[in-house]
Amino acid sequence: MQQDRDPFQKLDHDADPDDRAFRSAGAATVGAILLLALVAMGARESRPAEAPDSVGLPNPADEVTAVAEPGECTAAFEPETLPTGSEDVSTLYLLSESIGEIEATSIDDKSGAIVSEVESARSILRLNTTEAMAGSWEVSFVGEGDVTCKGSLDLAASTTR
Repeated sequence: MQQDRDPFQKLDHDADPDDRAFRSAGAATVGAILLLALVAMGARESRPAEAPDSVGLPNPADEVTAVAEPGECTAAFEPETLPTGSEDVSTLYLLSESIGEIEATSIDDKSGAIVSEVESARSILRLNTTEAMAGSWEVSFVGEGDVTCKGSLDLAASTTR
């Protein structure tokens, strides 16, 4: 008595040797392609990651537009303009040179603004502008060895009080 079997299913022992070789070569090719894909993905993932822009902050390396004279350190800000009349406003800063640990930060006394905090690790400058006057004011960062970086920060009159 003959068993019922699917006529479309070909068993290995029914296959001719050339067909088995062809299937083996095909499997080896697919395996090689998968291996190359995994190696390529691993190489891509092992590259150093760029800093994420997850909080919508710009990449400070893209923001420096001032050309510094040799030996002159400049500071750039983003946003470049902050409102007056606020106890706590923040801006990102980028220094054109590394100055080590920031030892002092100041804004022109005539501005009426007060530096309330400098977060060096995140390059954030916080100001109290409750008594500040609108205008363009010089901000100075003093680092190790009295190396100084200077930049201009605009304060604009707040439209809401």
